[in-house]
Amino acid sequence: MKFFNRAANNALSTADESPLFEGAVDNQWGPVIRGWAKVADASTPALVLIDADGEQHCVLATEYRDDLRKRGIHPSGDCGFSLNLGRRLKVPAKVSVFSAAGDLAPSRPAFVNKPLFFMHIAKTAGSSVNEFFIEHFGRERAAMHIESVSNPQVLANHQFISGHIGLERFERDFNSDNFYTATMLRDPARQLASHLNWVRHLCEPERAEFLQGHPKIVREISARLQQVDFSCPEAMSRFVSELRPAERPLFDNCQCRYFHSIPAGCSYNDEAFAQAVKNLMRFDFVGLTEEFEPAIRYLGAKAGIIKSWEKPPRVNVNKFDYGFDTTNPELVTAVAPLIRYDQALYHRASERSQVLLESGPEAH
Repeated sequence: MKFFNRAANNALSTADESPLFEGAVDNQWGPVIRGWAKVADASTPALVLIDADGEQHCVLATEYRDDLRKRGIHPSGDCGFSLNLGRRLKVPAKVSVFSAAGDLAPSRPAFVNKPLFFMHIAKTAGSSVNEFFIEHFGRERAAMHIESVSNPQVLANHQFISGHIGLERFERDFNSDNFYTATMLRDPARQLASHLNWVRHLCEPERAEFLQGHPKIVREISARLQQVDFSCPEAMSRFVSELRPAERPLFDNCQCRYFHSIPAGCSYNDEAFAQAVKNLMRFDFVGLTEEFEPAIRYLGAKAGIIKSWEKPPRVNVNKFDYGFDTTNPELVTAVAPLIRYDQALYHRASERSQVLLESGPEAH
């Protein structure tokens, strides 16, 4: 949870409304509440008010944080705070920051203490996003594959949830207003090629046990793909024209279907796409797989995660290729009906993502 303050009528505020306080909460659940906070010019320590299950505690943010000094966030690093409650909390602690000088004014959290819902679109690096947040929050407070959860209440204390679940189902089955919403889109030709490769690979001998855990229809589709030459434009064009209703949710503008679903056997259409665009704008953040590193850094900052790394981890990356060359224009043209709407949605998301990443997480 990243927080900052733009306080009106405060002696330390400026005409351009620069943030008066900055900080982040590394742990809100106890038994130790910890994080960091600083006044904009770092001239005086920030005063931190922690509301823990109705009990209020005040601490000064003066503990040494070497990670923040090395990253240039604070000149001395003396801006950390911690409070040992000796117990876990029923709900996340609410943290506000005050200046030690001038009129006191509480911070306004950029993340508003909300947990994060990540809509995991197949083959868009979602597994890497899951791994990042699970590593930080732990499996007690981070969950993936929520599409299999029948009772949303079991996720009430989670800070991160993720699943192959469309926006409309999420809003229907979960209290979506309580979540910060995010997802990732991928270049449609690459996403389709990766998805085709993944489903086809399920039929390889070494995947036999894994394949048996999938529905019968998926096993049938995987077997059918064994007979398709992914490197041949004519073969791929024939595959598109002969696409069966059960295969459309997997391969026919798959990414759009997460934003607005239509009956599984139907081809995606203009009316459905118009609603998908509207639903795209309901997300707080939509990143791009091709810009994975800045996207995960943005989401990490939104969640208050202060972490140094040379490169964010990537997991579940396809290492098998059955010949679909996304740089071959004839192949891309052959599958054009399957990515037409995804390409238009990707273009709109790209423009929005660029604005968010350039302005930074504190601005939204």
